[in-house]
Amino acid sequence: MPLRLVSQDIVTMDVGAVVNAANTQLAMGGGVCGAIFRAAGASELSQECQAIGVCKTGEAVITGAYKLPAKKIIHTVGPVWYGGKSREPEQLASSYRSSLRLARQNDLDSVAFPLLSAGIFGYPRNLAAEVAVEAIGNYLTEDPDMLAYLIILGPKGEFVDNDLLANIYKIDALDHGPDEKPFDEQLGTQIANMMTAKGVKQSELAARSNLRNVELRNILYGAEADQPTLLSIAIGLELGKDDMASLLAYKGQWPAGDKRLQLATFFMENGKGDIHKINLNNFALDFESLP
Repeated sequence: MPLRLVSQDIVTMDVGAVVNAANTQLAMGGGVCGAIFRAAGASELSQECQAIGVCKTGEAVITGAYKLPAKKIIHTVGPVWYGGKSREPEQLASSYRSSLRLARQNDLDSVAFPLLSAGIFGYPRNLAAEVAVEAIGNYLTEDPDMLAYLIILGPKGEFVDNDLLANIYKIDALDHGPDEKPFDEQLGTQIANMMTAKGVKQSELAARSNLRNVELRNILYGAEADQPTLLSIAIGLELGKDDMASLLAYKGQWPAGDKRLQLATFFMENGKGDIHKINLNNFALDFESLP
């Protein structure tokens, strides 16, 4: 899964790189930064950071990971929050993009991020999360085989979309259409036909569906896909209700107790059908992510 939202201690992540929420001097700080330095070995990591010197806001540098299970540490400097009128969103997005590109340049295919700038830098957590999922999601359209984790600790309620929150009592009552017959053609063939009709390339659909490129390719060539994966593909293709119901019908009726279909339908019907923002709300409501 290219972007996965988790609640986990970043220093335990066995990934290509963990991302440190650094300061411009690359010095050991508090919060996430201090935890990473202590777990990696503060003396050795500080020496390497001192040799590098500085890192500007929105940029990233890379060091060894020392005692961490990760292979490398990517240090990036997010912006301090000044009310949102000093290019903070652009700088924060740049921190995520710079980190991901640096990981790829170093042949690392998995990265774990903390929620950058949302600690002592004062960036509101809900706004920081929106920038994070958008920036990572946009990058993944270029590199759908990169696996990114976004670690979000603490209360989750503030990450629920305001429109959804105002209508949360209706979520069980959403009508997502009657039972539909599945497409007549083979699943992979039908998805390929829809891709052609919408002018969507395989790598683009993989990213928009939160799938690795190889996962989507296997489905196109006849591999099985479960309902959550088919729902992710429907979101990526921006399908209407009838086509989405037909696609999901390959695996029968959606489980009544699983609210992810209703949540996704709500967002798609309101023009907010971005898989990563949908998953942010799944995460905030303690639903499983898609796919």
